[in-house]
Amino acid sequence: MQTSILDADVNSPELQIQYGYLGNPRIKRAGVQMRFTQEQVLEYARCANDPIYFINKYYYTSTIDEGVKLIKLRPYQEQLVRMIHENRYVLSCMGRQLGKSTTVKAYILWYSLFNADKTSAILANKQAVAHEQLLGIQMAIQKLPFFIQQGCIALNAGSIVFENGSRIFASPTSSTSISGFTISLLWIDEFAKIPRCEQFYTSTYPTISSGQTSKVVITSSPYGLNLFYKLWTEAVRGENGFKTLKVDWTHGPNRGEKWKKETIANTSETQFRQEHELVFLGSTRILVDPNAIERASFMTPIKESDNLKIYELPIKQAEYMLVSDVGEGVELDYSTCQIIRISQTTEEINQKNSVSYPIVASYRNNKIAPIEFASPIFELANRYNKAWVLIELNQGGAETANTLKNDLEYENIVMGDTRIGMGRGGQQLGRGKNPGIKTTKQVKRVGCSTFRDLFESGKLIINDYETLGELSTFSEKKGSFQAEVGHHDDMILPLIIFAYATTTSWFKDLFNLDVRKLLYEQKEKQNHEALNLIAGFRDDGEIISLSPHNAPIQLQPLDLLNPVQESDNTDMSWMFQKRR
Repeated sequence: MQTSILDADVNSPELQIQYGYLGNPRIKRAGVQMRFTQEQVLEYARCANDPIYFINKYYYTSTIDEGVKLIKLRPYQEQLVRMIHENRYVLSCMGRQLGKSTTVKAYILWYSLFNADKTSAILANKQAVAHEQLLGIQMAIQKLPFFIQQGCIALNAGSIVFENGSRIFASPTSSTSISGFTISLLWIDEFAKIPRCEQFYTSTYPTISSGQTSKVVITSSPYGLNLFYKLWTEAVRGENGFKTLKVDWTHGPNRGEKWKKETIANTSETQFRQEHELVFLGSTRILVDPNAIERASFMTPIKESDNLKIYELPIKQAEYMLVSDVGEGVELDYSTCQIIRISQTTEEINQKNSVSYPIVASYRNNKIAPIEFASPIFELANRYNKAWVLIELNQGGAETANTLKNDLEYENIVMGDTRIGMGRGGQQLGRGKNPGIKTTKQVKRVGCSTFRDLFESGKLIINDYETLGELSTFSEKKGSFQAEVGHHDDMILPLIIFAYATTTSWFKDLFNLDVRKLLYEQKEKQNHEALNLIAGFRDDGEIISLSPHNAPIQLQPLDLLNPVQESDNTDMSWMFQKRR
């Protein structure tokens, strides 16, 4: 039965209980019919048309210093409200204690009150955090006058249901968080701190993107080079549909250098850089300069499957190395390989006047057994002009290397001699009976040092987002470097081994870098025919390989090796067959 009342009537304690939800005098129950005054009609219409007006006049929040108080949106908070209101996809990188959560909660309440049949989901990395955000909305509802409120059908720790058909629910992030719901507005709070956020986002995003008007709001402070960093970088480049807003600590009230010094003293400089200055890399304990990682620019692969990313198709007679780290294949550590182009193009030499090594393809699989891993290595190495293959022998690497050499009879596999005293760091490449290399302490030390020099100087070009992400958490511990707790380093280790290899006489003799430099200096004096005798050319005449003492690589009679061919017409389907 509906009851007609004026908002002024509920000042009576008896009526407050009668019309309140489950006896709560400040939350209107469903079925209460309001008789609006003319002023209330106008006020309701104004609130419905202007979320900023509604928030500034009616939204109360709890503060540390002043308790419950009416919010007054700062300029950047108003900008965030407008962005959410006017766009489908919003990505906010904002420092701590700047009111980003309060702003989004206030908008969600407005969205639910003044739009019928809308479902808003609040997701956070922990259930307690998600429920805390919902509790803030429930408190704000109790401060609203009855004529602004929607009648409440259900209200509990996990959800609010209004009689206009709109609802708000809160949940921890998981692949099933929003299963079964038609979501109108999805808010993901502190996105960067969500464990396995790639898996969560991959399973969640299709549910939202299938609609024409649904909204996605992501808020977070940085936390390393993870999916939040990737989405942010792509948004800034204009490569996805997100609109961005970045607000650092300097925009907050009563914040100056004194506050900054006190905060650093009470926390750490690394934490302050991430949470307040919004630097994606704040740690000073990682192997390389954090600024060098931020300068690096990941690329969108030209081809991609679950396990393989291709950034550059094979180039005629270019020389490549494939370096591999082998996991156990039990969904823990990954079996990985990185393919690095050794040859330099004329364009690269003209631009940098020095050697550079771009990563052209990356493979990553934590379900493939060591003996099976030899097969994709064999296929990739053959397609990349019979690349030289160097396999790390720890864990299951010996099984992979022996299968590749003995069963698949791959020829260009780097042999190593691990006898004590042989070569730099106790190992010598290019000799011996063992296919592969063991990562001893000295190999890792030399490899890490050389990797740092190559990467920071821009000579080792990392295009892969996951590799850069692992590098951001590859930190010093007890005199060595390894992945931080909860992270992986399987994509980095092949590059450490590659860096070590570049210091060996095997690498220098095989690829003859001094000859390459000499030929570059003389290229203006030599004519096209003379160069053709000692170098491989693209179809447009561009120099690709400058290693004259190497035997010519036997080219595969496939169109994919034609570098001027459009990649969409290149048959690389063999690389994308699903593997266990």
